[in-house]
Amino acid sequence: MTYDEIWLLKWHECMSYVEENKRMPSKYHVMDRHMVNWLKYNRKMFKKNKLNEARRERLAILLAEADRYRRVNQYSYYNKR
Repeated sequence: MTYDEIWLLKWHECMSYVEENKRMPSKYHVMDRHMVNWLKYNRKMFKKNKLNEARRERLAILLAEADRYRRVNQYSYYNKR
């Protein structure tokens, strides 16, 4: 597998996680930690402009999807309006 294929595989894993669980992976859940580390590293590279254009676009899509489920407080979510 190439690095691009591995990156896409992890992106699909995170995207399906967000769609299924309606939240971002949590550092407090043991099973989510590998996704959290991957996201943290890629956000860092995104901010430094070190990701290629295709990865930047896909990461932006993932972050936008996750932002749809951001909590306002502990009882209400943005997408329930």
